[in-house]
Amino acid sequence: TVLVIGVGYYCIKNIPVDAIPDISENQSIVFTDWPGRDPQTVEDQVTYPLTTSLEGVPGVKVIRSYSGFGFSVVYVIFKDKIDFYWARSRVLERLNVAARWLPDGVVPVLGPDATALGQVFWYTIENGYYCPDHSGGIFVCPDDFSIAFDKAGDCPEHGHKLVLKRVFSDPGACPLGGGSLVRSTHDLGELRSLQDWYVRYQLNAAEGVSEVASVGGFVKQYQIDVDPDKMRAHRVKLSDIYTAVQRSNIDVGAKVIENYGMEYIIRGVGFIKTVKDVENIVVKSTEGTPLYVKNVATVTFGPDFRRGALDKEGAEVVGAVATMRYGENPLRVIKKVKEKIKEIEPGLPDGVHIVPFYDRTQLINETIGTLKEALTEEVIITIIIITIFLLHVRSSIIVALTLPLAIIIAFIAMYRLGVDSNVMSLSGIAIAIGTLVDMGIIMTENIYRHLTESDGSKPRIEVIYEAGKEVGGAIITAVSTTIVSFIPVFFMESQEGKLFKPLAYTKTFALFASVIVAITVIPVLCNLFLKETNWRRRTSVILGGSSGLCLLFLIRYLIFGRYETISAPTAWIFSVAGGLLIGFFIYVMSRERLRPMQQNFISRGIYAVYEPTLRWILAHKVLFLMIPVFIVFCGFFIWLGLGRVAYPVEKSLSYVKLDLNKLSPWVALKHKFPGIGREFMPAL
Repeated sequence: TVLVIGVGYYCIKNIPVDAIPDISENQSIVFTDWPGRDPQTVEDQVTYPLTTSLEGVPGVKVIRSYSGFGFSVVYVIFKDKIDFYWARSRVLERLNVAARWLPDGVVPVLGPDATALGQVFWYTIENGYYCPDHSGGIFVCPDDFSIAFDKAGDCPEHGHKLVLKRVFSDPGACPLGGGSLVRSTHDLGELRSLQDWYVRYQLNAAEGVSEVASVGGFVKQYQIDVDPDKMRAHRVKLSDIYTAVQRSNIDVGAKVIENYGMEYIIRGVGFIKTVKDVENIVVKSTEGTPLYVKNVATVTFGPDFRRGALDKEGAEVVGAVATMRYGENPLRVIKKVKEKIKEIEPGLPDGVHIVPFYDRTQLINETIGTLKEALTEEVIITIIIITIFLLHVRSSIIVALTLPLAIIIAFIAMYRLGVDSNVMSLSGIAIAIGTLVDMGIIMTENIYRHLTESDGSKPRIEVIYEAGKEVGGAIITAVSTTIVSFIPVFFMESQEGKLFKPLAYTKTFALFASVIVAITVIPVLCNLFLKETNWRRRTSVILGGSSGLCLLFLIRYLIFGRYETISAPTAWIFSVAGGLLIGFFIYVMSRERLRPMQQNFISRGIYAVYEPTLRWILAHKVLFLMIPVFIVFCGFFIWLGLGRVAYPVEKSLSYVKLDLNKLSPWVALKHKFPGIGREFMPAL
């Protein structure tokens, strides 16, 4: 059991966790850029040759494509059974063959190895306020920015670790020194350049990141505005200017020269760095006189042609999206991206900072919290119910201990079989929690009953074995029946299969785990816990009191001490209540004994109500069966709608010239029961 718990902890920590299952197609995207061409030209000379060349790729289900102004996108969709990266390698092979059919200079590019669900983190690069006297930033308390220091350490008032603060969102005075904060004034073009040439490359190096795609702002470029009159006067064609600029923007090597026994490397420096460099490019030479670009055109800095922008709260900003690689753990990838952002932020210009505006971490944590909440509530309810019906606390603890163990085994199966943790898969476990508890309750209650009815003629182990054997077959049969009902879900394909299969898998894993725990672990726990105790009252009081006192301080300082928002009196009240309650349970467990069912007043009360009720039902079978028949009939009305169910009646009455649709009560009922609609996914 300890080994299973250790392996389960490892699996839970390393299993990929996401908010929703990935139901996207198994596809590879081929993007081709051909600036300045109209969609029809792109379709004829780029999209169509690529599509026809990719048709014969093994495992392809369908190919979709569209052409836009200056670009082409081809979606190669594979069958679900095809491996994702094997499919990408086959597409790359075909692209090498298709390249010869494309125009010169047009190079198709395979998209990132990610899916539509891979956009896990969005951020913006914005101007902010900074202190000129502390350009490297100051260390502030995370709870109160007014507490600031010039070096790292702990906050003297709150005890928290100080954090580095480079940029402030609002104007005001610097917390350290009182100087006025200054706002940075970088424009959208400068921020986009910072994103493209510094931030993007750094974040691309984060583990698990497939691509960092820039959005918004202006891409800087050298713009050459030619003058047709000057070109005509100097007899220069547009292609001459284009070729001259293209050939000038390059560094070249010229081998080496030897001088006095040493070799000197010769290199021609020609990369364009300023507007003046472009202006001084020689277009042609006439009788030894050079003609420069500045003689026939005007060179300026300007923004690249763009088809969209990024808006945040009504203002245009520069941002990017970090895309997760296929099959990675979203939580781990987001964590690595955040760590990388902390590393690169000190290298940003003064007043510039990275602001996250979409982080899937919160959504994922809420999804996991749903299972934690359901598990905690189920354990508490189980302890209370079993304690009430058996009047035996240790029996409740046996069932409560087996519930987390069954879920741990289910997570081990999920990890080994590649089932990700998301809202659908965790829903399968949450739905199965009731059944998990039932298996434990059935086994524990039967062993409890056999022990109370035993006359001592048989060994205790044999009594427990016979009790477990008596209900073991029934437990396996009951669980097998539930699992068989999920067989149609396992045969689902495409999007519906990707959506619902995780739920079916995890519920099946949890049910199998509950059977294993009920048959193997619970009898052992019953042998340890279901024993008569003959401790003296004084010993029980000391044990319960000391345990409650220790747990009181543990609850106060280890649990409530982590939450600064909870006031000290409230924390002490809940800690004392928890300590007293746990101490009381320990006292009760040290003195409780096994009670036969006949001595349990709860069981006697239930039996007193159940027996006469059952006798009345058996004596009035027809009258009682009218109730379930009425319920089924109402269910058909709600499911199919009154119009479909009562159609034969309406049709029959129409032959005698009686139209029920003219009766307002009948029409009102049809509107009241229209039937249940159909949709692939619920409204989110």
